[in-house]
Amino acid sequence: MRGPRMGSGRPIDRMRDSGGGTQLPDGSGNVIELVVIDDQLLIVAEHGIYSVRLADQIDPERQNPAIPFAVRRQEIPYGADTEFVCQTVMTAKALANDAHLPDEAKGEAVLRIAMRAAFELAGAVDVANDLRVSEASMRARVARQELKPAISLAPTI
Repeated sequence: MRGPRMGSGRPIDRMRDSGGGTQLPDGSGNVIELVVIDDQLLIVAEHGIYSVRLADQIDPERQNPAIPFAVRRQEIPYGADTEFVCQTVMTAKALANDAHLPDEAKGEAVLRIAMRAAFELAGAVDVANDLRVSEASMRARVARQELKPAISLAPTI
């Protein structure tokens, strides 16, 4: 779609055809890996996984010049510094090529499954962290005697 418009002279075409880039937010760490799944670019950084969509993916008719060249979104706040991301996404990326997979396996399908697993594991980690914080808060309240334990032991006869 971009080819026929090149050189059309419209400001939006000049802007979109000129290229651009994106930056990860502070604290993301270094970019470790780029993964493409279903024409979607995913950036695996040390401290998060981000998706990037280009303006032409969002607005293929090029009607909205306000859309930046690349739109970035954090998908999960866990990155290559996290064990489960290394064991799912990074391992799948290393193995998802013709040299390592049998003919009937598709590298992109392996990456898609690994990324889905990473998203689910991120949710589980979030729940576990929330439970840990809640438990610590409850224990502190019991220690300050703001709460009584829900289970009381009755003497046995």
